[in-house]
Amino acid sequence: MALVKLVDEADATGLVKEVYDDILRSRNLERVPNYWKALAHQPDFLAATWHKLKTVVDFFNGSNAVASGLQVEYEPSVPRRSEPS
Repeated sequence: MALVKLVDEADATGLVKEVYDDILRSRNLERVPNYWKALAHQPDFLAATWHKLKTVVDFFNGSNAVASGLQVEYEPSVPRRSEPS
């Protein structure tokens, strides 16, 4: 049994929906990971945490990492959306 009720994507509104949409779009995921759904009870905290972590993830996946010679391979626990053919 979960200790925290998760905020489902279908129930997300306002700031929570905006953050969920950004997570899905920027990480190319099929669904929002449960970690974010647990934080969604506090929308401001969800948004602040996502924006901080997104900056770090973007660094390691972007040109800064390539320029620094870093190679970070990350496979999310949530399936990515399939690319259209």
